[in-house]
Amino acid sequence: MVPRRFTLIVPIVGAVFAHLAFAAGSHYAVTGQIDAPEGAWTFASIDPIKRRLYVGRTYGVLAVDLETRKATAFPLDGRRVQMIVPVPGSDLVVGTLDTENAAVILDGRSGVVRGKTVAELGGGNRPFDMIAYKSPKDGKQYMMIANSHRTLMRFDLDDIAAAPGMTTAVKQAYQPGGVSYLPVASYGVLELDNYNSRNAVVLERNAADGSLDVDSVGLDWL
Repeated sequence: MVPRRFTLIVPIVGAVFAHLAFAAGSHYAVTGQIDAPEGAWTFASIDPIKRRLYVGRTYGVLAVDLETRKATAFPLDGRRVQMIVPVPGSDLVVGTLDTENAAVILDGRSGVVRGKTVAELGGGNRPFDMIAYKSPKDGKQYMMIANSHRTLMRFDLDDIAAAPGMTTAVKQAYQPGGVSYLPVASYGVLELDNYNSRNAVVLERNAADGSLDVDSVGLDWL
């Protein structure tokens, strides 16, 4: 693939990727460009501890070392990664696959796939967005996934880190498999992001009147 410019936009004021509705007064500017392989991209996440940026791409995952500005492509056999989040306290990252309703774990530094598929989220559904967070209620690390045709799904990151790869298909349509999750009774969430240590911000479609709303949600309820 021919390298092309990958534009990295960071805020001068405020946290990276803070929701615009909660970042009034913040200013954004292009501070630099990084060469990266060609390809469309979807969502991005930053590991603030390890100073690495991960981007879901049409071919797999792009990892950017924010200290050295080196970009490394991790192809996944042409599988499109929709959303990607780092697993806190490790070098692992979890990505949702756009057309397979599945999740994949790989080493964020080497690109080695740890388990090709660790969970089947159920047919007829498309993952929209996800976040990793530490629960203020029990202190555990979780991952929350927003979906097109299912409620929010909460995964325990310890379960994901310890999970073997799935080797057999589910037996019927719409059946989930692999790592189990907790269905959270919230439907219509299109995007979600961490706001602070106790709250998440969500963009959701109101089922009653069809309006598009931005709300904050307490993480102790998730």
